[in-house]
Amino acid sequence: MPEDTVKLSASAQAQQMYQSGQSVSSIASSLGTSASTVDSYLGIAVAIAVPLKVGSGGHAAPAEPAAAPAPASTTGAAVKTVAKG
Repeated sequence: MPEDTVKLSASAQAQQMYQSGQSVSSIASSLGTSASTVDSYLGIAVAIAVPLKVGSGGHAAPAEPAAAPAPASTTGAAVKTVAKG
């Protein structure tokens, strides 16, 4: 009588291998896939690059995020500010 076998999906294999202590690159090599694919199987988010700007002191700092647009008026009336001098 043939033995019953279960074939795990690549994702399940990756999860099992990772839980047993194997590295992502080792798992990728064993499964014949890329490390980024193994990351997606494991739910590992990949870091994204943040653009930097260099200040006058030569130090790099994160670039300023784009300003959010001003909220729209709910009354539809325009508001005008006048400076008194």
